Amino acid sequence: MMKKIIFSFGLMMSLATLQAQKEVASLPVSYSSEFFSDKESIAVSNNKTKELVLLIEDNEKTILSLLDEKFKQVATLNGEKLDRKFKTFIGYSIQGDNYYIFFKNNTDKKFGYIAFNFKSGTIAQSLLDFKLDNEKYVEAITQNDVFYLMTSEKKTGVVNFYEFSKDKQLLKHAVDFNFVTYDIVSSDGNVHKTPYELLTSNAWGNTGSLTKIDLNSPSAIESTSEKVKLYQIGNELVFTFDIQDDSTSIIIVNTTDFSKKEIAFEKPKLDEYDGSASHNSVYNKGVLYQAVCSSKQLKLTAKNFKDEILLKELSVSVDNDSIPFKNGPIIQENSSMWFKDNKRVRELEKSSKFLRKVSNGRLGIIAFVNPNNIRQITVGGYVERKGGGGFGMMPMGGIPLGGIPLGGGMMLTTTFNPFMGAYNSYSYTKSTRIECLFDSDFNHVEGEIGENIFDKIHEQEKSIEKEKSLASGLKLKNVYRHNDKFYLSYLNNLDNKYNIIEIEN
Repeated sequence: MMKKIIFSFGLMMSLATLQAQKEVASLPVSYSSEFFSDKESIAVSNNKTKELVLLIEDNEKTILSLLDEKFKQVATLNGEKLDRKFKTFIGYSIQGDNYYIFFKNNTDKKFGYIAFNFKSGTIAQSLLDFKLDNEKYVEAITQNDVFYLMTSEKKTGVVNFYEFSKDKQLLKHAVDFNFVTYDIVSSDGNVHKTPYELLTSNAWGNTGSLTKIDLNSPSAIESTSEKVKLYQIGNELVFTFDIQDDSTSIIIVNTTDFSKKEIAFEKPKLDEYDGSASHNSVYNKGVLYQAVCSSKQLKLTAKNFKDEILLKELSVSVDNDSIPFKNGPIIQENSSMWFKDNKRVRELEKSSKFLRKVSNGRLGIIAFVNPNNIRQITVGGYVERKGGGGFGMMPMGGIPLGGIPLGGGMMLTTTFNPFMGAYNSYSYTKSTRIECLFDSDFNHVEGEIGENIFDKIHEQEKSIEKEKSLASGLKLKNVYRHNDKFYLSYLNNLDNKYNIIEIEN
């Protein structure tokens, strides 16, 4: 009898979850391959027309679909499959009715694009006539529907932005980044750090890499804990460097004329210092948030980005177990790359434990303004978990958090979709954090923190897998923002339907 009651309750919960799902499209797809590990689906949102473009890789072809604002499929195209040596989609460009989706090879030295037009029914692949000359690929950027390849010169400190023009050429814009050059004093003498070293990295590197932060989508501490970040604001590219202990160095590049501004924001100074500290910053809605944390104290400041005026300073001390400005307990999530669905959550009671764990990890800040004009700030840190194969904590056996591994080869980096990158990195880490609410004047606001978007997406995933008996998980999965809403897409390989689910946020 008890088993029946438990079963009935579980069924009711499952039905309730399914009812919360909002399936906006279920598209028939002539998908022929029996393999998915080296295939990918991506989405391009057209902000001007409100249309959505879907690209689905198949074994012998590339499938493209155009959906209108109501998710009605209005056009489809089939093109040749992508060459096997090109494994990473990196960005897109929209020029009227012409779309371009860009890709690169694993060595970051060859680049190409798929060009297509739904009205004319044309689709073709081309390689870019582009060769790196004493420079290294850093990032690909789509700014206001214009595509740029970003490279860094090794010897000069110059960063180049190659703009994909309407005549399909790459126009070079050179910007001097030597403002962020600095020296480290060590027992071996001075170590000179250049923009090239700060912006580029080896495949396994956790330092010396650029992380793109999407200001229109939620972030995870795993993303915002990175030391070198890029924000796209209007016509400006804002680069922040938190390499040095005492300041955040900022370079702002205007993509209209490629002029630049250079700013240095002084970091808060600790009253209680134990010889080492974690530090970082994050930008949101005209405010730069900076935090410094040792095992004795954490200081968090909010400064006006235009004039550097201090708006708020908060402190957590080892001498005081209470944190009056937090909403809810101190949370420690212990996730496992092997047991993702068995995420364990602990509530820590003492500030001393919070400070010790954050200072020993990689500090990150999440900041956004919710629809009620309340500032929600998360401060915490995470550590890299150790997996069974001896790797540091990296999703799916060793790919850096800068990229999303997709089994047999294709990898959709956070270059193309930072939101999905944040979701994947959030799913596989061990983090400790506090969450706080403030009004527009940074006065603390009482209230509960709602469930975050990443947990909602994960719950939808598990619910769909159970309801549709997809034992091996969702195929060609993608999560993305479109028309100010968030969506989960996947291919149901049992009926060859590509489904799009709206995630309530």
